[in-house]
Amino acid sequence: MDVNLPPAEELALIDRELAQLDARRMQLMLRRDWLVRLLTGTAPAPAAWGAPVAAAGAGATGAPQAAG
Repeated sequence: MDVNLPPAEELALIDRELAQLDARRMQLMLRRDWLVRLLTGTAPAPAAWGAPVAAAGAGATGAPQAAG
């Protein structure tokens, strides 16, 4: 499909697309950096992957305690 936009509109469209690509590239680079650090042992694992942490006010079983 060949659409002929006025040059100013085409330039604005290209600028928006490039900004979106830049943002996505930054997102991917940050993710890549984190994965490299994780694989080399220099980044902590996400909390969801670690041992469960008892919430404040929870008993030894992890069950909430009754308010007293």
